[in-house]
Amino acid sequence: MERFDVAVVGLGALGSGAAYQAAVKEARVIGFEQFELGLRMLNITGGVVFLPRNGPTPSSDFTKSLDANGVPYEHLDSREVTSAGLGIAHAPKSVTTMQYQARANDAVLRESTRVDRIIPDGNGGVIGNGHAFKFTPAIDRVVVELAMDGKTSDNISKFPIKSALAVSKL
Repeated sequence: MERFDVAVVGLGALGSGAAYQAAVKEARVIGFEQFELGLRMLNITGGVVFLPRNGPTPSSDFTKSLDANGVPYEHLDSREVTSAGLGIAHAPKSVTTMQYQARANDAVLRESTRVDRIIPDGNGGVIGNGHAFKFTPAIDRVVVELAMDGKTSDNISKFPIKSALAVSKL
């Protein structure tokens, strides 16, 4: 039987972030999402490379390679990088990136797997039931992140878990 330290139910922004953060801290993570995950994991999502002026690696080393392979890019100067508006992340791509990074750090993410119930087994483990298949991951530390976005208050009562969650606005 597979063993996990952390189970994450719901892989939206909160759940994907929880899975990623736990995975980079070397926890054995399993995540469940009742729907298909958004963007495919191998989509190119871009990146930012910061190079100091007069540094050891000229930006032309990067741009020549990008040009040769037909990869589009933008060159931003220091004023453009610090201008207002650049701090807003594209939400679906951010979620996809966190899921990708969680998997890159050995998290197991199961999409199209609805979690109907979570039952502590008395030995520190958890038994759950999913629509797509049945799973019985043994979880060393029962840490279940209920990250169900706006529907959390509707769904949290289904699970026998004490939570400090307080819904301030629906």
